[in-house]
Amino acid sequence: MPNVEVIAYNAAALLCSLFLLERGADAFIDHTALLARRTNIPQSAIALLTAGAEWEELVVVVVSIARHRPGLALGNVVGSTIANTLGAFSLGLIFYRPADDAGTNRLFERSSVIYSVALLLIATVAAAVLAWGEHIHWRAVGFVFIAVFGVYITSISYLIAKGFAKAPEEMSDSDSDSDSELGADSDSDEERPLQSGTIGGYGSIDNPSTRSTGPLLDHQRPPHPGLARRSRFRPPASQARILIRHLAFLSGGFVAVVISGYVLSCATSNLVDETGISDVLAGVVILSIATTIPEKFVALMSGYKGHADILLANTVGSNIFLLTLCLGITWAAASGDGGPANVSTSEIVVMLGSAVLMTLTVLLQGRFARFLGWAMLVLYIAFLVLEFTYIHKL
Repeated sequence: MPNVEVIAYNAAALLCSLFLLERGADAFIDHTALLARRTNIPQSAIALLTAGAEWEELVVVVVSIARHRPGLALGNVVGSTIANTLGAFSLGLIFYRPADDAGTNRLFERSSVIYSVALLLIATVAAAVLAWGEHIHWRAVGFVFIAVFGVYITSISYLIAKGFAKAPEEMSDSDSDSDSELGADSDSDEERPLQSGTIGGYGSIDNPSTRSTGPLLDHQRPPHPGLARRSRFRPPASQARILIRHLAFLSGGFVAVVISGYVLSCATSNLVDETGISDVLAGVVILSIATTIPEKFVALMSGYKGHADILLANTVGSNIFLLTLCLGITWAAASGDGGPANVSTSEIVVMLGSAVLMTLTVLLQGRFARFLGWAMLVLYIAFLVLEFTYIHKL
């Protein structure tokens, strides 16, 4: 019989972690956008390496394997992949609002499109192995998928290094305006905009009452044309301090998301153990919903704030992490030629279909985004209902 006290405690822990999750996701999104703007690194690259890293999912996989429950690990990977796309990405599309400074018709960066297509290829291979891989050597395939994850991390690191190499040496006042809008403290050394009617403090040139027909005195002469322009640039020390501040806020928000995700996954695992439902059903539905709550928050807030690339990278990075590292570890831990408990064919089809829908949305550059978002969400709800009523009958 389930222990009511254990259920109540874990349910309370789950609810409390939601507050930390919301605050962490908010800080992460704001400062990811600012850091990307200041360093010329694509927002998608930063989000792929941070929000796209499913550390709480990796914890669930490792703990499940250590407890000799590979079905729970595999079900969590497949279910979380579906939940990230149909449950999280769809929310971002539904609540998407174009940013105020959006000056292009392209909704997603080129790197985002490339990684989306790469995810579709990985999902296709993973689905084929899950569906027809009864006689393959699971451990060998697992190490191959882990190696693919290594290539993926290397490519993101290259993008970030390339962005730092091309980082602009000058920061305009518009960036500081964005800081104040997002709640960041203004810098004490922030340059003041030139006052109307003056150039660099050298006296009025626009006020007719101050004009003279005679030769200008030395203190009235306007400075070299480049002096006012250079005064608008921050010194390198100021730039470094601002970048460190944004990086600290970004890291703090990311840590908050990871901690809240870990608490959510552990609390849900304990609830699953107490209720006694099957491992595959628990992994595909209950555990996957709980462990992808951080992705849902990040996706919803990214869409609401108009950061389409963070929205996409959050989903793409999470699913690549799941289908390469987490799935690779699950297969590599399998003994001999036998694999872990199989998920159903319908679950494999839904996983692959969700990747196709997301890639289609990206290739359309956001056209019909809200319609596709609602379609994905309806499909996800229908999938959850079928899981309980037909696929895994309770």
